[in-house]
Amino acid sequence: KNSVKLSKENIYSPTFRMPMKELTDKDYLWVRITFNYFPVVDLKKNPASLIVNMQIYGNCRDHTKYRALDLESLPYVVGEWNQATFYYLTPRLFTREDKLVVYTYLRGEEPLYLDNFKVVALEPL
Repeated sequence: KNSVKLSKENIYSPTFRMPMKELTDKDYLWVRITFNYFPVVDLKKNPASLIVNMQIYGNCRDHTKYRALDLESLPYVVGEWNQATFYYLTPRLFTREDKLVVYTYLRGEEPLYLDNFKVVALEPL
């Protein structure tokens, strides 16, 4: 009842966008992203991706170190909740205002449900 429903009318999930200064005082960090997804049809026919990148503040390069996890490349069961985990190493910061950006993108047209989305900052020692 509280899951996000992606569909052809709503292909993007809500976006997590956080300035690095609120995540760490280091120059970089690892990020662990976990979430549950419920495919109603085969993801090979209804693909979707987790997207992670850094949004650079005040730079003509809007995004850097773009990474995607294609859900259809993971083991999954149609009609059941599945879990995905993805690790992302941020690039070294240009400014403390650089933002970590995380969202999902439905590349197909059939519904896909998401829940329990977690983004965890893992600082280097």
